[in-house]
Amino acid sequence: MDETKSLHPTATQINLRINEEEKKEALENNWRSCSGCIIDKRSLGFFTTLGISLLVIAFCIVKLSLALSCEATNTWMALLTFVLGVWIKSPTM
Repeated sequence: MDETKSLHPTATQINLRINEEEKKEALENNWRSCSGCIIDKRSLGFFTTLGISLLVIAFCIVKLSLALSCEATNTWMALLTFVLGVWIKSPTM
């Protein structure tokens, strides 16, 4: 009888493990700024990358629309293709 009790954790032990895992995840994924604001570092990285990509795409589109010759568009098309290729993942099976 004593062996069965030791094999099965109690509800409080399970809750303590869950709380420890949540605290560990919060420490790994959250940044605290000097002003006390808590920021999720994954979302900050995503939105920063998204913002920079959108700025580069807009810049390339403007340069493509203002280009007078086809030779002047090669650089901007290559940069535009690169940025879109980074965001659009290749299909997998």
